[in-house]
Amino acid sequence: METCFVKTLSMVLATSLLPGGAATAAAPVKVPIPGWTHLSSRTGDLPEPNGGTEQTACVTFDVDGDGKTDLLAGQFWFRHRGGGEAFEPIPISDRPGRVRAGHFMPGKVAQIVYSSGDGDGPLRLYACQGDPADPHAWVPRTLLEREVLSGHTLEVGDIDGDGNLDIFCAEMHTPGPGARCRAWILYGDGQGSFRAEVLSTGLCNHDSRLADVNGDGRLDIVSKPYTWDTPRLDVWLNQGPVP
Repeated sequence: METCFVKTLSMVLATSLLPGGAATAAAPVKVPIPGWTHLSSRTGDLPEPNGGTEQTACVTFDVDGDGKTDLLAGQFWFRHRGGGEAFEPIPISDRPGRVRAGHFMPGKVAQIVYSSGDGDGPLRLYACQGDPADPHAWVPRTLLEREVLSGHTLEVGDIDGDGNLDIFCAEMHTPGPGARCRAWILYGDGQGSFRAEVLSTGLCNHDSRLADVNGDGRLDIVSKPYTWDTPRLDVWLNQGPVP
């Protein structure tokens, strides 16, 4: 564990206008620079997230609904036990990959979505049926009719504006299935069921994102390739209803 000490920074003098328009220098403002405590699996502060050499998953979410932020990395979710530094690793998936979490159905405990990342594998939704600290309570369900090949894009958000979380999952072209690579949107109904639609075929997605890029209140898709047809950038503007 490594600890950095807190320092202070004297900012540039600010100016403010007095009545009559005269400018005066304000007093220096001291802004504290935060200190950092470094926890690492290399030093034993955290367990290793998986036994593989490639890791494409690392997000935060309150998985068990206890008000504390948990970690998701590799094949595990790390339950925050309190005290700021105590995390309990709980295995979820049988393979690493891209991971997201959210409430796709009613309940206190969130659901966890895994895609294949740099490899090939199914798109799965893991739902807890019991104690979320019990690895056997997490039951997987495959969401697509075929495996996701080099699925380096996985995002969740309310894409169609119906108040329910949806899933955006997409494949790379190279490496990947080439001209057969796909991007899917899985529209959720808030009860754990999804309607899968193909957004595109033959276009590479590598770390593509959901974001409202034009400020109209709807989630759009920002897409870019890895090595195929580069340099390139694509934006899909959402024409659905405004939430």
